[in-house]
Amino acid sequence: MPPKSKIPSVIECHSESTLREELEYARASLSLAETEETWDTILNALLRIIALLKGGACEYPTILTSSIRSMYRSISSAAASERSRSLLLLSSV
Repeated sequence: MPPKSKIPSVIECHSESTLREELEYARASLSLAETEETWDTILNALLRIIALLKGGACEYPTILTSSIRSMYRSISSAAASERSRSLLLLSSV
């Protein structure tokens, strides 16, 4: 099932403060325990990170790297989830 709220495919990132704010929001969402009720929030956080990367987050490598490092377990867990694999399968159809 696709996420309920539409995340833009690109989120423009024109400043360090914007990137920090967006990544802090993602960190809070990714730290939720995975349940049926929280899965859309977790998925949306992953999609926001991808959209930030497409929108220029790589222009701030120090902030990006330290934030991703601090979230790597949550990101890995969400990506390895059965729900993630199911979504990838559905999106390839």
